[in-house]
Amino acid sequence: MYKRYPGLGAALQIQAVFLWKGEKKMTALYIILGLLAAFIVITLIRAAFFTAPKPQREEFPPEQVNGQRACDRLSQAIQIKTISCEDESQTDWGAFDRFHAFLEQSYPLIHKNLKLDHISTASLLFYWEGTDPDLDPIAFLAHQDVVPISEGTEEDWEHPAFDGVNDGRFIWGRGALDMKNHLICLMESVETLLEEGYTPKRGVYLCLGHNEEIVSGGNNGARELARELERRGVHLDSVVDEGGAMLPAHVKGLLDANYKGEISQDYIDVVEDMTQEQAQADHENNLEIEAGYLLSFLAVELPTDAVTQRAQEIVDEIYSHAQYTVADAEQLSSGDIAVEVTVSPIEIIPLLTEDQMAAAWTSVKQASGASDEAIAAMSDEEYQVLDEQYANALLDQLEALIPQITYGQDQVIMLQMKEEDGYYSLVDSGMQKLDEVMIDYYGAYA
Repeated sequence: MYKRYPGLGAALQIQAVFLWKGEKKMTALYIILGLLAAFIVITLIRAAFFTAPKPQREEFPPEQVNGQRACDRLSQAIQIKTISCEDESQTDWGAFDRFHAFLEQSYPLIHKNLKLDHISTASLLFYWEGTDPDLDPIAFLAHQDVVPISEGTEEDWEHPAFDGVNDGRFIWGRGALDMKNHLICLMESVETLLEEGYTPKRGVYLCLGHNEEIVSGGNNGARELARELERRGVHLDSVVDEGGAMLPAHVKGLLDANYKGEISQDYIDVVEDMTQEQAQADHENNLEIEAGYLLSFLAVELPTDAVTQRAQEIVDEIYSHAQYTVADAEQLSSGDIAVEVTVSPIEIIPLLTEDQMAAAWTSVKQASGASDEAIAAMSDEEYQVLDEQYANALLDQLEALIPQITYGQDQVIMLQMKEEDGYYSLVDSGMQKLDEVMIDYYGAYA
């Protein structure tokens, strides 16, 4: 989990509230801040000298890639208008026949050595038998279809959408990114391996759907491919599909789980070793951390378990109003992946003014009948009784403000997924920034 620590502004406001609550308690403040500073310094030192052990992996031989051939075939593939339509009677099935013929002509070794089955209306299922039948096979997924060009936007294209223009730097056209590039590279890889005489240890399925862009279609290719594998009793070791989309799904699932407690099965499936129980524990841990920050902001010095629990429940309710969107992943020149998240900061805490906080303490103090000197002389147990009353008074006001929640100016945060040895990990600073803007404590984004 990602912890957020109060900055200078928070420390000043906390100090101001402590002044209302008596000079003796300033000592507690200095102790807290001193411990916090020491903890941060120790954490920074440990982080600076920490080096993650690098996993030992097998060295692979150099790849033999015919890049020009792949570019030429992607350009040719784009020129075949395999457009899927919601009304399948409008689909040009002849285009899919031409695309299948193109694949057969371009990849003769695949069609010679792999078993091919035609599934549903126009989906293709290739099977490459492995040498070890005891190993579960893997499946590579791609789709042949593309979406149509919106009427009236034809002239908006840099090059005609179905010309497959290769200007020496980019290949232009519908399907260049979604996802004939993936399909052609998959076919090129298998064809090249066959040219080299390679045979896999485990079986390999190539599942090429025909109407992914309209998944609600009656003859859903992906569904029929899955049913065929199920009918054969195939248990897959792993599935490789459009990779870029998995990172936003991961990020969206992470935000939904951590902030809102909405734990989807997609998130469980995409994160290694994640379970419903672990995701729920992460959410509760996040609430506990944020509740601690909230109570520190309100200058609650000695929160009881009941106060802490109530603060968590209020934070949970506030988080349920969180608004954010996750954009598509983008690969950086460094090889890392960036995922853009747009957050609408929740504006509720600034509605609880400093005067209201001071008035709450004054009311508690007057109700107790204790003087400032008597409060300063109290034991922690005695003072905690007043502190709990003060905390509940503020939490009452905060809870009443929840229906008045508004949102500040949208903040765009770039989460970076750092690549190392083929694996991606989330850079902590991005999540810390998300924490800072999700609930706007100081009205900075109003």
